[in-house]
Amino acid sequence: CSSDLQSKEVLNHSACISITDVCQANLDLNPNWKYQFKSKFYDIDNKKHPQAFNDGLALEVIDFMKKVYADPEVDELIIHCHAGISRSRAFHCFFQYYIVEDPSVLNNPPAYIGNALVYNSLVKMFLS
Repeated sequence: CSSDLQSKEVLNHSACISITDVCQANLDLNPNWKYQFKSKFYDIDNKKHPQAFNDGLALEVIDFMKKVYADPEVDELIIHCHAGISRSRAFHCFFQYYIVEDPSVLNNPPAYIGNALVYNSLVKMFLS
């Protein structure tokens, strides 16, 4: 998956969020993306763990997502995660429901939101 991110030809109308575990090296993302956000935290639901997702990181992610969505030149947000199951799903569900306010999501919320700690932290900080 990381080679796809590095080799994908993208124009200046794309943005990327890359999520990795704390112990992993950052990916070298395509420099042509207009915006990039790299995040490191473990895919765990224990908010007391020092390497878990936290409210400060939630605010950074929300600010990034708002900036990307507000930019009329950006028409693609790629959310990449090392595992690609739980953390990226939480980011995606939050983005579609709270930032984009996608009617298909608003009228039919997903049954699986991914990592509950990540999703709930994003929602809490967005609504505060």
